[in-house]
Amino acid sequence: MPKSNAELGAEIERLNDIVRRLGLDGEIPARTILQSNGLGGAKWYELSGTYTPTIVLEANAAAVTVSTAYYLRVGNVVAVFGRLEMDPTLAATSTLFTLSLPIASALTSITQLAGGFWSGGTATGNAGEIRGNDVDDTARFSINPVGAANVAYYYSYGYRVI
Repeated sequence: MPKSNAELGAEIERLNDIVRRLGLDGEIPARTILQSNGLGGAKWYELSGTYTPTIVLEANAAAVTVSTAYYLRVGNVVAVFGRLEMDPTLAATSTLFTLSLPIASALTSITQLAGGFWSGGTATGNAGEIRGNDVDDTARFSINPVGAANVAYYYSYGYRVI
């Protein structure tokens, strides 16, 4: 049975005490948490960070440029959000591309990652879906853009680390 938050807090304090007794500088970083695996062991999880996704163009995308993306991990669930600019080849045509994940996951179904992306400004109302790509473990973006001009989009999606 997983430990309660109070038990995890006490365990972190105990580990910090061991770190101090060993003469090591610092404490367990605030951006990490300790989660019990229920068997007396523990796993460390990174809580947040930034990364620059790798892009693979699949269909109707002349170019996609991404800014630094942000992620938040709690246990085995990761939330990702960021901004990109897409330049489709043709308007109203299925456009596909993938972005790499900040924390690797062995996706076995497209439903294990889900989210959306949307534009503002002159392309208001233009939105697409994000699903898991279980072939190469990436986030797959799909949209039928309203125009063929370069447009900025904001995105967010979540997935489980498997």
